Amino acid sequence: MRNILDFGQFESLNEENVASFAAAGAASVGSSIIAKANRFKKKNVIDPLEYWTLITIIACENFPDNKQGMSDTAQSIYNRLAVPKQPYGKTIKEIVLAKGQYQPVSVGTSKGADWKSINTKEKSISVYMKTKGVDKTAATTAINNAIQAQKDSKLGKEAGKHVQSRTEFLANKPRSGGAVSPVERTSPKTNNAFFWNYAGKTNFYAKKDTNPKDKPDNVSQA
Repeated sequence: MRNILDFGQFESLNEENVASFAAAGAASVGSSIIAKANRFKKKNVIDPLEYWTLITIIACENFPDNKQGMSDTAQSIYNRLAVPKQPYGKTIKEIVLAKGQYQPVSVGTSKGADWKSINTKEKSISVYMKTKGVDKTAATTAINNAIQAQKDSKLGKEAGKHVQSRTEFLANKPRSGGAVSPVERTSPKTNNAFFWNYAGKTNFYAKKDTNPKDKPDNVSQA
């Protein structure tokens, strides 16, 4: 075994070899830096408007302690975003603010809640307060629960099983003839009814695709 201090082993190295090794080393270091940067970027792609609008609506559409219901609601929104040609909207914010879609938006707006620019936790709490008519303590609790619900992988997995690719939901079982395969949870505190309807009000797209859609990267917590 050659002694690691035997400098004679490097006699065959000329300037060209040294330059080549140096370049290779720099490339390796550069690749490592890029890889780390990409991993960092992937963990920090959250879009504040998308994320906090989502958190606010899933909080407003459920009881303040109903984390599973919040996760279920989030799943239906991911499903809407994934519908071909995106008839519900091209972003989560567009989906939530679409006319006639989410009652808390219209109710809150009439009370002075600014649903169009929810990009921080404080704004989310403020919009919840005005929409629900509660104090800051109650609003903060609801928003914190929504944050946990949207982040919790177990709740998300259960939401996917329950909601599947359904895009519509109501607080009670729908009476409309257009509602397809409604599902409800048994607990009175998780009483949202989810169902398939008509994407863009023209095509019942879900017959061939009942798989729950993935959480978008721009609202995924690291």
